[in-house]
Amino acid sequence: MHLYRDLIALRRNAGGHTRGLSGQHTRVFHVNNDAKLVAFARWANDGGPGDTTVVLANFANQTHAAYTIGLPGPGHWHVRLNSDWRGYDGEFSDHGSLGIEAHEGEYDGYGWHGSIGIAPYAVLILSQED
Repeated sequence: MHLYRDLIALRRNAGGHTRGLSGQHTRVFHVNNDAKLVAFARWANDGGPGDTTVVLANFANQTHAAYTIGLPGPGHWHVRLNSDWRGYDGEFSDHGSLGIEAHEGEYDGYGWHGSIGIAPYAVLILSQED
């Protein structure tokens, strides 16, 4: 029940950080068929802090301690939702996926990249700090 509440709040931009989830623009920028991970960006307006959201989904039974993806902008990308949080289900591992610090350098078609841990079968929703 808490997971649905949190997803709805993110979609409605209740915290003012995830306007991109209701934006018109979507770009799938990372597909790893071997590891079964996908990442896409959604943004509203011209993008940027508060307007751009990144979703990373792990469809495999494998934990990644430091998985690297491209990022649409610089700075810190904060995890707004980690579907592996133990508060959603006591059986979840509560993998510590806190955020990504963007580093300059081309990756996945973006000028920045960063690494983050992700649990098996988990989804992370991130947005750029203001």
